[in-house]
Amino acid sequence: MQKALYERLNKKMLAVCCRYISNRMEAEDVFHDAFIKVYKNLETFRGGSLEGWVRRIMVNESINYYNRQIKNRHFEDINDCQIEFATDGDALDDLSVKEIKGMIARLPEGCRVVFNLFAIEGYEHEEIAKMLDISSGTSRSQMHRARMLLKQRITQLQT
Repeated sequence: MQKALYERLNKKMLAVCCRYISNRMEAEDVFHDAFIKVYKNLETFRGGSLEGWVRRIMVNESINYYNRQIKNRHFEDINDCQIEFATDGDALDDLSVKEIKGMIARLPEGCRVVFNLFAIEGYEHEEIAKMLDISSGTSRSQMHRARMLLKQRITQLQT
């Protein structure tokens, strides 16, 4: 059953880890450690979506790894991030999912992690702040910076 569970979820869950950890080998290590945690704690699963439960473990393990590895966090104050970029609404229509994922993957580490937690996983800034041991204002600042960088990159593609 463990093998079947692994084969069913491995690609999706490795992708989750890769969103938070830019080095593929390190992401695979975290992925395998998280799957061991899944197996050890399977008896605590109380129903609902098994995939959602496993995903949460993957996200938590990735964030724990991120917190252990980061040495010099560079977070900008939200007041320093007020540059706005005009974008054409049709610009996103011309981008593939792969291109958008690539843009997100190339965000600075702090922005990328906050963006993924907020925009992809649906966490609130207060939750992100607790997970990353930062203030909710810093989380908001990183999200704002991520949005501005993504807008800038989309605008550059248009020209």
